[in-house]
Amino acid sequence: MASVHAAHLTPASHVALRKTFQKDTRWPHVAIDAFLTPQALSTTKASCVKGWKRHVRPDSFRHEVKAKVIVNDVIRVFVEKLLGRPVLRQSNRRFGHRDYTMHQREQQKAGIVAFFFPDDWRHDWGGDVVFVKAGTPVGRFTPRRNTLLIAERKNGVRSFIKYVNHRAGTHKLIVLS
Repeated sequence: MASVHAAHLTPASHVALRKTFQKDTRWPHVAIDAFLTPQALSTTKASCVKGWKRHVRPDSFRHEVKAKVIVNDVIRVFVEKLLGRPVLRQSNRRFGHRDYTMHQREQQKAGIVAFFFPDDWRHDWGGDVVFVKAGTPVGRFTPRRNTLLIAERKNGVRSFIKYVNHRAGTHKLIVLS
């Protein structure tokens, strides 16, 4: 895992990350800043430029998807080694102005989810990752550059991406999983 920043690979770091992950029993999670090395981040961003396909289902979601990005396996291996549990594979998604995913009525599978954000993002642009249970928010995360969010989506908890508003302009929120 040469592409993961060395500071996150030490046994002491893993102990601290696991402790942070387990601290909030309602929404176990940890956000790891500076996750990739600068070179790996640059390579990842370059692989995210082309190859996206628009997916739209009215009143459900609107965003672009991409099947595979180099960093997907790095995320999976790192999280499984850190927590000793498998990661639920989700699609890589890119959101621009007017894009979103809705709070789905159907159940989402419980388990560990991981989202990597390669680019800078501002809270006032929308696009937060939100976790809800029975309509009540249990967790919210505003994406940050080069950050890996690892969260446990428990039974009955759903996650979605808030609407990206006009303030985002031409910026795109990339969520790799």
